[in-house]
Amino acid sequence: MPRLPHLPGSRLGRDDLTLTAEQARPFFERRVWVHEKVDGISITVKKNALGELEAGVKSEWRGALGGAVHRAVNLWVRLNEDALGPQVADGSQLYGEWLWHRLVIPYRLPAPVFFHGKRDRRGALRPMPSAAPGLHVPRPVFMGRLGPGAFAALSRRSQWSPGTAEGVVVCFEAAECVRWAKWVRSDYRQPAP
Repeated sequence: MPRLPHLPGSRLGRDDLTLTAEQARPFFERRVWVHEKVDGISITVKKNALGELEAGVKSEWRGALGGAVHRAVNLWVRLNEDALGPQVADGSQLYGEWLWHRLVIPYRLPAPVFFHGKRDRRGALRPMPSAAPGLHVPRPVFMGRLGPGAFAALSRRSQWSPGTAEGVVVCFEAAECVRWAKWVRSDYRQPAP
């Protein structure tokens, strides 16, 4: 996914984006949907210049495990072209999390990739259609207006791990697109690729 800014109170990494209190205000004033933030590697699936499906990962992850992570993601894309192709046929890009390689949190997952969003051909961010056949789109853990302490409460227990969640991703529909931001637990430590 595109870089998501952190909401106030989130644990920040070395070059993370953060929202001011004023910029974060709509996330507390509007009806939002909240997903568990999973401990994975962000991927983008799109058609390349030759019209073939490919996956991209952040540059710092391309060489992880001698390039094996990036090769595994692209192999998964090739094996799932029938499900992915219709989602990007119009020039859209899909955003998801690669979870097959474990980072910090051990999960029992229904799929090696969770899809969260889509950038349409005009460049607008959209939620991933929940009825994308053959692709896993996790259901929100909460929908409504957030109250004080909501992030910690929503991260108290992971849906796919016996421990706590890494954090949450909060979304709402704006005029022309979807806005996303994240909140990460203070004790979570992102591993180096």
